[in-house]
Amino acid sequence: MKIGFYVACGLALLAGCSRLGVRSEPKDPNVLQFRLVEEREGPDAEPVKVKGKDATCCVNKQVLMDARDVKSARVVKGPGGKRQVSLTFTESGFRKLIEITGRNVGRRLAILVEGQVLAAPTIHTVIDVNNAVIVGDFSAEETRAIACAIHAAAR
Repeated sequence: MKIGFYVACGLALLAGCSRLGVRSEPKDPNVLQFRLVEEREGPDAEPVKVKGKDATCCVNKQVLMDARDVKSARVVKGPGGKRQVSLTFTESGFRKLIEITGRNVGRRLAILVEGQVLAAPTIHTVIDVNNAVIVGDFSAEETRAIACAIHAAAR
């Protein structure tokens, strides 16, 4: 399955963000992690189970972002009505996102929830707006599950 991160612009993607309310600090920031995908295991990389599949994904042990960096996640419709997961970040998360995507265009960024890889989209461009989308060939149920898991972990 091909999935990726893109810059999300436009009012349609931002509609409803003001209804999200004030974000409380998560109980455990490690419940949600963003880590780079690696080609193979090594001293800095480990295999991690892919949620809902009998597979693993090799990810770097360094946590680049965590639950404290994400404000919300929700399902939106992109071009052609295709379902996407829209992520909005905190101010510090946004600064980290610019740096991470700037240094890693073309690489995959694993999103782990409760120690399992939920998605590992390719970074297609530097994300320099406080909103990113995960696009892929997801069913409606898969899109909702990804958005709900990320949103719940970030709250």
